[in-house]
Amino acid sequence: MTEQPGIVANDETGFLLPRHLLGQASPGHHQPEIRAVPGARGGVGQLGAFAVGQGAGGGPPFRADGVEGGLKFFRQALQLFPVRALAGGAGDGIPDAVGFGRRQVAGCSQQYGHRPSLNKRPGRLVKAISRRDVLWHGPVVMVDSNLDFLKQVFQALRETEKDGLLTDRRDEGLTGISGLKTVGALQRLVGLFAGDPRACYLEIGVFQGLTLVSAALQAPGLACFGIDNFATLDPDEKNKEITTERLQRFGAANATLIDSDFEAALAGLDARLDGRKIAVYFIDGPHDYRSQMVCLLLALGHLHDRCVIVIDDANYACVRQATADFLAGHPDFKMVFEAYSPAHPANMEGAELERWEEGWLNGVNVLVRDAEGLLPDMVPPTESDKTRHFNEWLVHRLRRAELAPEAVALADAICIGDMAAEEKARKALLEKYGIWRDVSDGRYRDRNTYSTGLTEGRFTNIPD
Repeated sequence: MTEQPGIVANDETGFLLPRHLLGQASPGHHQPEIRAVPGARGGVGQLGAFAVGQGAGGGPPFRADGVEGGLKFFRQALQLFPVRALAGGAGDGIPDAVGFGRRQVAGCSQQYGHRPSLNKRPGRLVKAISRRDVLWHGPVVMVDSNLDFLKQVFQALRETEKDGLLTDRRDEGLTGISGLKTVGALQRLVGLFAGDPRACYLEIGVFQGLTLVSAALQAPGLACFGIDNFATLDPDEKNKEITTERLQRFGAANATLIDSDFEAALAGLDARLDGRKIAVYFIDGPHDYRSQMVCLLLALGHLHDRCVIVIDDANYACVRQATADFLAGHPDFKMVFEAYSPAHPANMEGAELERWEEGWLNGVNVLVRDAEGLLPDMVPPTESDKTRHFNEWLVHRLRRAELAPEAVALADAICIGDMAAEEKARKALLEKYGIWRDVSDGRYRDRNTYSTGLTEGRFTNIPD
């Protein structure tokens, strides 16, 4: 054990720095500075503190001074190392202590009663609670700061698996094309945040308002937002009208409909959320790979510390692949539940269709923020053959790329020898060509890059 006044450190844990050392010198410290000890991979500074560190494994050195510098380093450290800052404090938003290392923070120094038994599970974060005016007072108390909430999420999902809907308003005309368990999960999850004024619910893909209205009614004090431009699945152009009517008829005054392209709406969320954070996020918009990733990435900065993300239509391989890739790049999120049906509901009928309509319909992935690393890794199944993903690039570069769906439908009809289907598909293809002809005729036959007019060289600005 390496001992310095006010420091808990060894070659596994890194260090723990109490709050009263974060902004001032103390006995044994001529300046508020702490250096990484052997095996530790860096330091953390916050709120007038500093940090200096060099990883034992050759990691880059860091230094940050003052409030801004400490915060900057602190945020950078959170992105690099598996053990995160400790939350809590005296209600002023300042932690009682901060610390991280290759494993969890172990306890206090030998002088104040080192408790190595707390350092058993790698990758976990614990909360250290100390009295504000001394280094440590009495025994060290360690708790899993997010575990209780995660248990509530699990309980909500288990209840959904067992009982489906929490509140059933189908007899009153509140229907749609979501699985009943999906709706029931959203009803229970928004209830976990009903008393949090800084939380909100957001969904991408409203259709006719089933999930938006259901969530809003279940948590009337929670601001709920639904984003949809009603550009698809709306042949009669009535879905927005139906949604608006339902919001009014059911008295969902806490729900707001955002009529916009989802990408533009996500980019402008600051103006919409008014400082709130997305606690329950339901993604049910376009299901191509890029759209799924955009929904996840653009919302990142707006997500609640304890957010739950419900990803619908996870039966689709591209949806599962996007979820898996997001999890790989964001280890502070974990999947806690997945469910799939054997086919899309459009390819089911009778009792089989009814069964899955009462369940998760076209599949679901549920993610939670787990910055403390309490949960094991779990990823949705993906395909090892990436041919369809490679084909996306091959299609995008072709002159008639926008005609791809109609072209594939025609190819299918030709391959199976269905003359009637072939004639129908050929007609649809030519109609689509008529729409895109003026644009596509000016392209190359293949390898279109769409780079004409782009800069031949450009730098960003570097500070003086």
